[in-house]
Formats: sequence, structure tokens, C-alpha cells
Amino acid sequence: CAFIPQKAPVELSDRARDFFRALLESPPSPEIVGVILKYHQSSTGEPRMVFSFDFVRRQQLGPEDEHVSLEVLEDGTTPKPPVESIGDGLPKLYIHRDAFMKVLSSRVDVDPDTMQLKL
Repeated sequence: CAFIPQKAPVELSDRARDFFRALLESPPSPEIVGVILKYHQSSTGEPRMVFSFDFVRRQQLGPEDEHVSLEVLEDGTTPKPPVESIGDGLPKLYIHRDAFMKVLSSRVDVDPDTMQLKL
């Protein structure tokens, strides 16, 4: 029996939730199941770690990757909890296992002017 958390690992602002939903309405490929937040070495050659968001396919997800529902409950504001969204088949934001502890309890937002994601 796998542990299912009561709360999502990150909070999504309304703008971020809408942004991810819009991206996933017509993904670049039908195999895309969501967007994944990763934490990895910078690709510019600099000795630093960076966060990135990428489209993700089901086969790219591991058992230690967590998910955040892009849906809200009937009240229109409360995020759908992991226990209710784990098998709903809807697109999600996934948190890569290497990013989990770095982003736990943080908030994901989108700058409305630049459409750049902020963590």
C-alpha cells in the first residue's frame, strides 16, 4: 500500500493553475500527461542547480514522483487533494523526486506580464 499525502507538495496560484491547464489543453503530443518540475544541473555549464518545467509522458514518471492536481473542488477554490486525484486520469503538475525537498510547501505562480513561472 503506497502512502498518499493529505496535501499536495506545492501550492498553485490561480494564475499558475490556469497557465498549466491552458498548456495541457492541446499538448504537443497525445502521450503528454502533464508538466513536471525538475531540479538539475544548469545546462549552461555554470556550477549551479536550476529548476525547469517540461512536458512529461507517463513512462517518464517514477514511483517517487509526486503530483499536484490542476483541479479544484466544488467550492471553486480548494485544490483537489492527492487522494482524490491520484487516479482521475486528468493532466497534472508532477514534482520530480530530485526537486521534492527543495520545493516542499512552496507556491508556484506565473508573472502575468512575462508569463514566466515563479517558484
